[in-house]
This record gives sequence, C-alpha cells and structure tokens, in this order.
Amino acid sequence: MVRALIGTVEEVVRAVKESLAAGGIEKAVKLFAFLDPLRAFEVLLRLSSDERRRVLASASIDELNNLLGVLAKLPDEVVYELASVRGINDIAKLVAELPIDEVADVLSKLPPKVRADVLLLLPQELSSEVLRVLKYHPESVGGIMTTRVPVFKARQTIGEVVEAYAYKVKQGLYETRNYIYAWTTRAG
Repeated sequence: MVRALIGTVEEVVRAVKESLAAGGIEKAVKLFAFLDPLRAFEVLLRLSSDERRRVLASASIDELNNLLGVLAKLPDEVVYELASVRGINDIAKLVAELPIDEVADVLSKLPPKVRADVLLLLPQELSSEVLRVLKYHPESVGGIMTTRVPVFKARQTIGEVVEAYAYKVKQGLYETRNYIYAWTTRAG
C-alpha cells in the first residue's frame, strides 16, 4: 500500500482498480484516502464512473477530506456523482468547510433541487452569503469575491485588532488569507 501511495498517479489508479476488481473496497478507499488533494483529483478523473461511485460511497466523510482542496475544481459529473452516492447531508458537511466562493462553485454544479436542499442544511449566514455569490458567473469578480472581510474601527489599537481578528478567525467568521491590508482615514 505504501508503494502505491508514493508511486505515480497511474500506479495508484491501477492499485485502486485492482482492489475494486478483487472486491477489496476497503483497501481501495484507504489508498484513496491517503492521497493529497491534487493526486486525489487526478485519481478520481482516471477512474470510471462506476469505480468512482464505489469509492466515494464507501469512504467516510473523514476519508473524503482530501477532496476539500479540489472539490470546486472537479467536473460537474463527478460532483453530481458524489452528491448522488453521499446525499445532501454529506455534501453540506463537506462544503461547509470551504470558502464561500468555492461553496458556490460546487453548488452551481448540482441540479437546482439538490442545490436548494443543500443550502437549507447549511448555517443560515453561510447559506445567505453563498446565495449572494451564486448570482454571479463563477469566473466573474462577483463569483470569486470573498464576503467575509475583516473590518475594524480606526480607534482600535493593533493589539485589540489582532485579538479580535484571531478570535473571529477561530469562529469561522473570516476567510483566512496570507495578507491583510490595512488603511486608515484621517479627518482633516
């Protein structure tokens, strides 16, 4: 199994296919679960629809976490397969971990009824933000914008801002990025 994990994508695909053919769904799922997001993406694309469905249906939510980084980039048919074998509850659990624009991208790949059902399962604030982003084409500025922008009052100290920011990030109120831009306005 370790050999397959450090091998090429083709070797992992071959190992997953052989495990499935031999009735070893657990082994196939374990192979898939240990992949990094990009390799998981590549493996899914190289499996047949039936093979993908078997792996996706048998994996636990934790074993599907390697898809979080690439879920929004999966083709429509793979997202639909995932939703059809896992159900709306699991899709809601998976997308709830993503940034707003990626949640919108994933949901836009689902049929309208499924999309509406998933939105109902998401927390109200998240659902409202996703609905705002869904109004835009996925590749437009509106489709990729972040709606969770930190804003603080100019009279707050740097320490107060850092403390409030760290607290709100832990609460999931802001999307985390590598940079934070700050500016102040001075009353003249």
